[in-house]
Amino acid sequence: MEQAKIDLWVMDAKRGDEKSFEQLFKYYQPSVLRYAYKMKSEQQMAQEATQNSWLKIAKTLPRLKDHRAFKSWLFQSVHWQMLDLIRKQQKDKQSVNLDDIEELPSDDIAFEYQEENAIYSHISQLEPIDKQAIHLFYLEEMSLQEISIVLTVPIGTIKSRLNRARNILKQKLTGVINQKEKS
Repeated sequence: MEQAKIDLWVMDAKRGDEKSFEQLFKYYQPSVLRYAYKMKSEQQMAQEATQNSWLKIAKTLPRLKDHRAFKSWLFQSVHWQMLDLIRKQQKDKQSVNLDDIEELPSDDIAFEYQEENAIYSHISQLEPIDKQAIHLFYLEEMSLQEISIVLTVPIGTIKSRLNRARNILKQKLTGVINQKEKS
């Protein structure tokens, strides 16, 4: 039922209904902001990227052919906006270090995945490309096809990243459980 409501908002917003666009914003803004912040732990940058994305989406929404592609289109826009801002920041610093991309939050912003839970701690230790796949698949509940669109990589690559991340998390969590049992 939830997806049907979102589809209606997208179709209405495509026709210029401002209230439907506002509903889309309210529904997706926390998720895209969290995703942007996950890429680079700078709140101002994440807010700027999401704002730029929403402005771009507002201008180009009537050209969206498939209303069901809205979510992946929005996340892809935020992804590219963040990469542009990160590159600009790195260029300004005269040093390019792509390892800075996609860190999990480190300050006191209260995002959902900062709960006191071992899984989130272990997710933060994954490689950036694996963190992205895990975040989009499990926390944003995106399909493999949607993630493929957002990250612009084949579905097989997404499957590999998810599999690798799951295996690493399984090993780490098994180690934590074994340590607790020994205590």
